[in-house]
Amino acid sequence: MVTGSLQVKNGTYYAVLSFFNKDKNKWDQKWKTTKIKNKKGNKKLAENKLKKILETFEKELGEEEKKKEEELKETPFSKRLKENKNKSFLKYLLESIEEFKNNIEVTTYDNWKQMYEGRITNFFTPYNELKKVMDQEVKRKTKYKKPVTIANITQFDLEDFFSWLYNCDLKSSTVKKYYTLFSLVFDRAIRQKIFTLDTNPMKDIKKPVVKPYIADFYTAKELKQLFEIAKGDVLEIPIIIAVHYGLRRSETLGLKWNAIDFENNTIIIKHTVTKVTGCGEKQVIVSKDLTKTSSGYRTMPLTEEVKKKLLEHKEKIKENKKLFGNTYIQQTKDYICVKENGELIKPNHFTKRFKKIIRRNPIKEVRLHDLRHSVGSLLALKNVNQKLIQDYLGHANISSSNIYMHLQYQSKMFSSDIIESELVK
Repeated sequence: MVTGSLQVKNGTYYAVLSFFNKDKNKWDQKWKTTKIKNKKGNKKLAENKLKKILETFEKELGEEEKKKEEELKETPFSKRLKENKNKSFLKYLLESIEEFKNNIEVTTYDNWKQMYEGRITNFFTPYNELKKVMDQEVKRKTKYKKPVTIANITQFDLEDFFSWLYNCDLKSSTVKKYYTLFSLVFDRAIRQKIFTLDTNPMKDIKKPVVKPYIADFYTAKELKQLFEIAKGDVLEIPIIIAVHYGLRRSETLGLKWNAIDFENNTIIIKHTVTKVTGCGEKQVIVSKDLTKTSSGYRTMPLTEEVKKKLLEHKEKIKENKKLFGNTYIQQTKDYICVKENGELIKPNHFTKRFKKIIRRNPIKEVRLHDLRHSVGSLLALKNVNQKLIQDYLGHANISSSNIYMHLQYQSKMFSSDIIESELVK
């Protein structure tokens, strides 16, 4: 219960409110100004104002007590749930990416961070807070006036976002990366009871349809031409290794000297490098050792040509160490694919320089990864067993090797000859 009376202070009527303060366990007072001057004829106005102040204060007091009671009833789980629901969508999404970090490849994590810092943040940030609007010419169905919380994100918000991505001329394969990330984020939101399976905003969002990539490849003649083009270039050794063994970029750059057995003529694929930042001795190398149970871990025969090139490369490294002296990089001394100063070739540099070499020479333009497809294609053309191709390329499952099967002409010719002989009898 709250009671009140009028008091005059500094020539102004004040409402003096008396109430029982449960926190202090005693009666308390609060002074609130009516903003009415103590002049003749104003007392009635002040009394009416007192009634309104009393009603408002009593209502506020009741709401405050109700809130405290609810807080006392809250469990640690309900508090956590409430906190999560009130987080902005962008904050929740970033927290999700960080949570996923330990279970994904570094390259995937970096890609998701770039997506978050780029288009995702640009779309879901309140429009008036954006310093730069991406693809201004593309109309946005949704422009946020204030940050939207994870609990308030709807299917329509997500549909508008994916529609915007397509309208910005992003490829379906790129949009699919956003779809994958968002699916995982909302799966996490379901686990944390923010949504249910039925209320999940991603539930009815259609998965982007990506047309299967038809890999291009070099013929044996074109690969020999590539070797000539790369002679003397920093990519000569990486290209020779990648082509002879159909290695992935990460496998090529991850090769160390201890993986080469020059006596028994073997080369073991057991270490990968996915990311390199910085320069000189301060290079940060993101790498990992492949386990023996992994399909990627494999022992290959060291061919005479590759052996010759590696031994020549080893001698060249010795010369470079003398040439650069104390400035030669020691941090990466175990790696094979290094620059003249001993610095490890960065994955992105490998890709960009390969493209540059191809474009300035009269040879068909293919992607760096297509060198791997070229190896698979050459094996298929020679009718190498599908299982052997899988083992050679280190495919996790045999379906990955299926893309080369259409090249196995001899088996098809044999079948067609049988059909023709039957039909022309």
